[in-house]
Amino acid sequence: MYESFMNKGLDVDASTALSAAFVAGKVEDEAIIDGVKRDTTNYDINGLYPGAGNDYSTSTDFGTAGNPTIAVGGAFDLLEEDDVPTNLPYNLVLARTQRTQLKTMRNANGVREEPEVLEMLNGGQIFGSNILTAGTGMLLPVREVLDPWVDFFLTVDWRTEHGFDSEHPETGDLSGRVYSGGILRIKESKVICKLSSI
Repeated sequence: MYESFMNKGLDVDASTALSAAFVAGKVEDEAIIDGVKRDTTNYDINGLYPGAGNDYSTSTDFGTAGNPTIAVGGAFDLLEEDDVPTNLPYNLVLARTQRTQLKTMRNANGVREEPEVLEMLNGGQIFGSNILTAGTGMLLPVREVLDPWVDFFLTVDWRTEHGFDSEHPETGDLSGRVYSGGILRIKESKVICKLSSI
């Protein structure tokens, strides 16, 4: 296989490393957003969503016009109740389904709701995530101002290892890995508000 890649002028090391980096990046995102569950049930380390100190849990389906602004306003109200500064730029991270609903949402007069939500975020952005389950989202300060309360401590920067690891190095599979190490540190959970019923 290696020889056939080389004969065609393909850099198998780079292409497989990029593919592995994509998978490893997704795992890192899952750890940051959802946390780490070694037994697949109980959190060993909370991610941003389960580690949120506030929860806007009022049922506010994003499929209904007006509800996205109500939910974001409700989340901001919970933050203000805990004396969290809300004049900062905030990001809204939504499950993919709710992100799509918000993109296409128009009220009865045909006015799009997404620009209204963006204005509420004070310069922040709206992101979609396949990691969050449908019907959920979270509101948190943008990364540039989040550091005093939440950070990601990188213990091992991205590395790529490659080479032969086979009993038959001339005909066996190529192997390698791409990895990094880090830990999410939530120092003040109240600055994150999850939206658990949208």
